[in-house]
Amino acid sequence: MTLPPAPSCGPTWFDDLDTVPPTRPAPHPLQHRTALAAWRHVAAEPVLAQRYLHLPHPHSPGDLAVFSLVGASAYWTGWEAQAGVPPVWDRPAAYTPTPFAGYGAAGLCDPATAAITIRLGLEQAAAWDAPALVLPHLPAHITANAPASDADLHVNTAYSAVVHPDGVAGVLAALGNRRTARGFGRELRRAGETGLHLETFEGAALTAARDEFAGLAGQVDERHGTAKFGPDVIRALLRTPGALLLGARHGDRLVGAFLCFRFGDTLYASTTGLDYTRLRDLHTYTWLMAATFDYAARTGAARIDFGRSNHTVKQRWELDRTELHTLVYLTDPGDARTRAALARMAQGLHNPPAATPSSSH
Repeated sequence: MTLPPAPSCGPTWFDDLDTVPPTRPAPHPLQHRTALAAWRHVAAEPVLAQRYLHLPHPHSPGDLAVFSLVGASAYWTGWEAQAGVPPVWDRPAAYTPTPFAGYGAAGLCDPATAAITIRLGLEQAAAWDAPALVLPHLPAHITANAPASDADLHVNTAYSAVVHPDGVAGVLAALGNRRTARGFGRELRRAGETGLHLETFEGAALTAARDEFAGLAGQVDERHGTAKFGPDVIRALLRTPGALLLGARHGDRLVGAFLCFRFGDTLYASTTGLDYTRLRDLHTYTWLMAATFDYAARTGAARIDFGRSNHTVKQRWELDRTELHTLVYLTDPGDARTRAALARMAQGLHNPPAATPSSSH
């Protein structure tokens, strides 16, 4: 990989997030400064070191690219398991910002800026003695700006939809597969007959519901054999600006919820919690999807981002798809062992040995 030299002035490194000058809005709510600060203390993705690169622009406040040395990432190990390969890294790797932090990354808005960002990030990764710089969960319009990588891993698909002004009724009416639309309609009628109702948690109510939701998110983790959403992760997520909980209440019990973020004109349905003992008879997941369509329409959102995974259900809703790739740049281009391991991982992700469901929404 050949990159242009870093400019003598312009991009500036900071060691303290609080001292970084104002920047443009982050590309994802989990890359907001408050979320990044909260994330430094979670066990599922221990951040051993972090530095902040301010990238100025002539006619705007500039961007903030965050580089993290991560001891082990539950997302990365999940991809290894999905690919059926042993651990790739023999020591902590560097990420920008971290695999948990949504998708997209600052500093990649055009090829020239991306080249500088990745060059400086690689220098920092080498200074940390990391084997690689990893750019997780990038959509195609971002990867197109990046220089050629040492590995390109197709890791997931994200799903989204334009908000219909009539909420879920409009969505069902527009579905091309009428049999699917009728099936969803039957599930929603049955869910309504059980007495499910929506409870929205914000502010102090959101904090009060934290432990109840963490228990439901833990059930999703346990169901899928992952360890992504422990109580510390939920606490960090709830500190993200715009956080709210769309809860399915049955009697006095919360039986499911979507942890969401309102960020700009988009409602992000980020993380799911479910009571699996009642999932089938209450049709909780379908009901929560419908409640999210209605809530977004009622509150003036323009788009809903339904996150990653749960592919079969989201495809039945005929949501828009965005393929997500993770780019890997080796700090030592001659590291043949890691290069070969990444090639096996890429092949395994392309042809996984067995379906491995994810707990992320």
